[in-house]
Amino acid sequence: MEPNKCPNCGNLVPPGARFCASCGQAQEVTTNIIPPVPAGMPPVPNGMPPVPGADNTVAPAVPEPPAVPEPPVAPAVPEPPVVPEPEPEPVIPAVPEPPVVPEPEPEPVIPAVPEPPVVPEPEPEPVIPAVPEPPVAPEPEPEPVVEPEPEPVIPA
Repeated sequence: MEPNKCPNCGNLVPPGARFCASCGQAQEVTTNIIPPVPAGMPPVPNGMPPVPGADNTVAPAVPEPPAVPEPPVAPAVPEPPVVPEPEPEPVIPAVPEPPVVPEPEPEPVIPAVPEPPVVPEPEPEPVIPAVPEPPVAPEPEPEPVVEPEPEPVIPA
Protein backbone atom coordinates (compact mmCIF):
# COMPACT_ATOMS: atom_id res chain seq x y z
CA MET A 1 0.00 0.00 0.00
CA GLU A 2 1.17 3.48 -0.70
CA PRO A 3 1.21 6.23 1.92
CA ASN A 4 -1.65 8.73 1.85
CA LYS A 5 -1.46 12.50 2.13
CA CYS A 6 -2.85 14.22 5.20
CA PRO A 7 -5.87 16.35 4.14
CA ASN A 8 -4.85 18.99 6.70
CA CYS A 9 -1.09 19.53 6.16
CA GLY A 10 -0.28 17.42 3.06
CA ASN A 11 2.47 15.33 4.72
CA LEU A 12 2.66 11.63 3.85
CA VAL A 13 0.85 9.37 6.32
CA PRO A 14 1.67 5.62 6.45
CA PRO A 15 -1.15 3.27 5.43
CA GLY A 16 -3.39 2.36 8.36
CA ALA A 17 -2.27 5.34 10.51
CA ARG A 18 -5.13 6.88 12.44
CA PHE A 19 -3.45 10.27 12.95
CA CYS A 20 -0.98 12.44 11.03
CA ALA A 21 2.43 12.34 12.73
CA SER A 22 3.08 15.95 11.68
CA CYS A 23 -0.09 17.84 12.60
CA GLY A 24 -2.15 15.28 14.58
CA GLN A 25 -5.14 15.39 12.20
CA ALA A 26 -7.37 12.29 12.48
CA GLN A 27 -7.12 10.23 9.30
CA GLU A 28 -9.89 8.36 7.50
CA VAL A 29 -8.83 4.73 7.56
CA THR A 30 -10.00 2.80 4.54
CA THR A 31 -9.07 -0.65 3.47
CA ASN A 32 -9.37 -1.85 -0.08
CA ILE A 33 -8.66 -5.48 0.67
CA ILE A 34 -11.07 -7.86 -1.03
CA PRO A 35 -10.72 -11.40 0.22
CA PRO A 36 -10.54 -14.08 -2.48
CA VAL A 37 -13.72 -15.96 -3.40
CA PRO A 38 -13.65 -19.52 -2.00
CA ALA A 39 -13.68 -22.28 -4.60
CA GLY A 40 -17.13 -23.38 -5.63
CA MET A 41 -18.87 -20.12 -4.70
CA PRO A 42 -20.27 -17.80 -7.35
CA PRO A 43 -18.90 -14.26 -7.33
CA VAL A 44 -21.19 -11.59 -5.97
CA PRO A 45 -21.66 -8.27 -7.83
CA ASN A 46 -19.86 -5.14 -6.66
CA GLY A 47 -16.73 -7.21 -6.02
CA MET A 48 -17.89 -8.34 -2.57
CA PRO A 49 -17.09 -11.94 -1.63
CA PRO A 50 -19.97 -14.27 -0.85
CA VAL A 51 -20.79 -14.96 2.75
CA PRO A 52 -21.01 -18.73 3.37
CA GLY A 53 -24.45 -19.79 4.66
CA ALA A 54 -26.12 -16.50 3.72
CA ASP A 55 -28.41 -15.45 0.91
CA ASN A 56 -25.88 -14.01 -1.55
CA THR A 57 -28.41 -12.15 -3.64
CA VAL A 58 -27.89 -8.49 -4.18
CA ALA A 59 -30.42 -6.10 -2.74
CA PRO A 60 -31.45 -3.15 -4.92
CA ALA A 61 -29.23 -0.19 -4.45
CA VAL A 62 -30.60 2.38 -2.02
CA PRO A 63 -29.32 5.85 -2.65
CA GLU A 64 -27.21 7.04 0.24
CA PRO A 65 -27.99 10.37 1.78
CA PRO A 66 -25.58 13.12 0.73
CA ALA A 67 -22.49 13.16 2.85
CA VAL A 68 -22.26 16.03 5.28
CA PRO A 69 -18.72 17.27 5.51
CA GLU A 70 -17.31 17.05 8.99
CA PRO A 71 -16.00 20.27 10.45
CA PRO A 72 -12.21 20.37 10.43
CA VAL A 73 -10.69 19.22 13.65
CA ALA A 74 -8.04 21.46 15.11
CA PRO A 75 -4.69 19.70 15.20
CA ALA A 76 -3.85 18.22 18.52
CA VAL A 77 -1.27 20.28 20.32
CA PRO A 78 1.27 17.95 21.80
CA GLU A 79 1.84 18.45 25.49
CA PRO A 80 5.30 19.64 26.36
CA PRO A 81 7.46 16.87 27.78
CA VAL A 82 7.65 16.72 31.54
CA VAL A 83 11.14 17.71 32.58
CA PRO A 84 11.98 16.91 36.17
CA GLU A 85 13.27 19.86 38.13
CA PRO A 86 16.95 19.59 38.89
CA GLU A 87 17.81 18.98 42.50
CA PRO A 88 19.17 22.06 44.17
CA GLU A 89 22.92 21.99 44.61
CA PRO A 90 24.02 21.52 48.20
CA VAL A 91 25.03 24.73 49.91
CA ILE A 92 28.64 24.63 51.02
CA PRO A 93 29.41 26.96 53.91
CA ALA A 94 31.72 29.77 52.88
CA VAL A 95 35.31 29.30 53.99
CA PRO A 96 37.23 32.52 54.33
CA GLU A 97 40.00 32.70 51.82
CA PRO A 98 43.52 33.12 53.14
CA PRO A 99 44.98 36.61 52.69
CA VAL A 100 46.86 37.11 49.48
CA VAL A 101 50.56 37.61 50.17
CA PRO A 102 52.40 39.18 47.29
CA GLU A 103 55.29 37.11 46.07
CA PRO A 104 58.68 38.75 46.17
CA GLU A 105 59.92 39.84 42.82
CA PRO A 106 62.53 37.51 41.48
CA GLU A 107 66.03 38.85 41.08
CA PRO A 108 66.79 39.78 37.53
CA VAL A 109 68.64 37.12 35.70
CA ILE A 110 71.76 38.37 34.01
CA PRO A 111 72.43 36.26 31.00
CA ALA A 112 75.79 34.59 31.09
CA VAL A 113 78.22 35.74 28.46
CA PRO A 114 79.23 32.66 26.58
CA GLU A 115 82.94 32.04 26.48
CA PRO A 116 84.37 32.07 23.02
CA PRO A 117 84.98 28.60 21.76
CA VAL A 118 88.51 27.30 22.18
CA VAL A 119 90.06 27.08 18.76
CA PRO A 120 93.16 24.90 18.69
CA GLU A 121 96.14 26.65 17.24
CA PRO A 122 97.28 25.18 13.99
CA GLU A 123 100.44 23.13 14.22
CA PRO A 124 103.34 24.91 12.63
CA GLU A 125 104.59 23.39 9.48
CA PRO A 126 107.83 21.54 10.01
CA VAL A 127 110.83 23.66 9.15
CA ILE A 128 113.10 21.88 6.74
CA PRO A 129 116.55 23.41 6.88
CA ALA A 130 117.57 24.76 3.58
CA VAL A 131 120.46 22.81 2.11
CA PRO A 132 122.80 25.25 0.55
CA GLU A 133 123.40 24.45 -3.01
CA PRO A 134 126.99 23.96 -3.87
CA PRO A 135 128.39 26.99 -5.50
CA VAL A 136 128.43 26.70 -9.19
CA ALA A 137 131.97 27.06 -10.39
CA PRO A 138 132.36 28.88 -13.60
CA GLU A 139 133.22 26.63 -16.39
CA PRO A 140 136.86 26.90 -17.29
CA GLU A 141 137.56 28.51 -20.56
CA PRO A 142 138.83 26.05 -23.03
CA GLU A 143 142.48 26.35 -23.63
CA PRO A 144 143.33 27.25 -27.10
CA VAL A 145 144.34 24.27 -28.99
CA VAL A 146 147.66 24.84 -30.61
CA GLU A 147 148.18 22.61 -33.47
CA PRO A 148 151.72 21.67 -34.11
CA GLU A 149 153.06 22.98 -37.28
CA PRO A 150 153.67 20.37 -39.81
CA GLU A 151 157.25 19.45 -40.24
CA PRO A 152 158.61 20.53 -43.44
CA VAL A 153 158.98 17.77 -45.86
CA ILE A 154 162.57 17.64 -47.12
CA PRO A 155 163.01 16.15 -50.47
CA ALA A 156 165.53 13.60 -50.34
